[in-house]
Amino acid sequence: MNLVKPMTVNRQLKEAVEVYQDESFEDFLDYCVSKGCFSQEQSQTLYEGIIMWEDLEGNYYEQDHDKMMNLLEAVGITPEVFEKYNPYK
Repeated sequence: MNLVKPMTVNRQLKEAVEVYQDESFEDFLDYCVSKGCFSQEQSQTLYEGIIMWEDLEGNYYEQDHDKMMNLLEAVGITPEVFEKYNPYK
């Protein structure tokens, strides 16, 4: 988490919140990679550290909530940013 770089452009943060809400966790990680927050290799490490398990078909998984919140904060999605750009409020 210490190597994660935050997004600084509001448009990127808005899009990141939308991807987080509407797409898969992998899509969110890919979006962050495309914006330079971390490398593809680092995204795999983050995935493995946050996803605790998934079923054999990949349809269901459980996340470590605290680690996920730390990742969101690290990329710049604070609770205030999330509230501001949440498309479902």
